[in-house]
Amino acid sequence: MRITKEQVEQIFATRTHQAEIVVDLYRLVYPDFDRIAKVDGFPAAGKELSRLIWKLAMEFDRKHHPDVMTGGCWLNHGFSTNDKLEPWEVDISHVNIIKEAEAQGGDHPEGAFAVFKGKEINP
Repeated sequence: MRITKEQVEQIFATRTHQAEIVVDLYRLVYPDFDRIAKVDGFPAAGKELSRLIWKLAMEFDRKHHPDVMTGGCWLNHGFSTNDKLEPWEVDISHVNIIKEAEAQGGDHPEGAFAVFKGKEINP
């Protein structure tokens, strides 16, 4: 999957808190992000995408959160960088996701805490 420069810039231009930015960037990768209970691992971003996000995260924090480490929220919760990916590509194949229904013990063919890698298992 790919994320565009315009998508990233739009998120940074319209948010007022760093946590909103992190969530919205994850929503680009996981459109059903609100149904996810846990992301185990970090999506990997291509080098250009990663550089843009880091640049904007640090600029954003200098403006909106001058008393925190610039880019700290992204450092703790953001994507990793993978030089082998295309510049604007994101890879989630190695990330484990637990959906809300699974975390709450809902009926699921794989069990209450079914984990899947980079693809959705529909309950």
